Amino acid sequence: MIKPKNILFAWFWLTCALTHAQLTMPRATSTYWRDSVPAAMRQSYISYGAQYIGQPWATIPDSIFGEFRRNGNRTHYEQLCFQKRTQLAAVAMAEIIEGKGRFIPDLKAGLDNQLAEPW
Repeated sequence: MIKPKNILFAWFWLTCALTHAQLTMPRATSTYWRDSVPAAMRQSYISYGAQYIGQPWATIPDSIFGEFRRNGNRTHYEQLCFQKRTQLAAVAMAEIIEGKGRFIPDLKAGLDNQLAEPW
């Protein structure tokens, strides 16, 4: 049985957690990634992300997703899924480090692609 005391405690804890999260969220104006990461590493991230600019995003067919249920094989799904994650991480890190906005369209396309999956 849920007691009012437990609901109040949960509400208090959630409020504190959300307040803390709001205070520690990264800011777009933060120069940490541009100033604190060595130049060679920054350039590496940007170059890696740049190779994905304008590249199509893979789609995972239902047949590949359902293959694991049918025969236990998940390697085909993982290959496509990890490819998409790698591409998304590359453009995200490149945009975070460069901060000029040229990776934003690809980042948006990648997020839309991920969110369009029905599973």
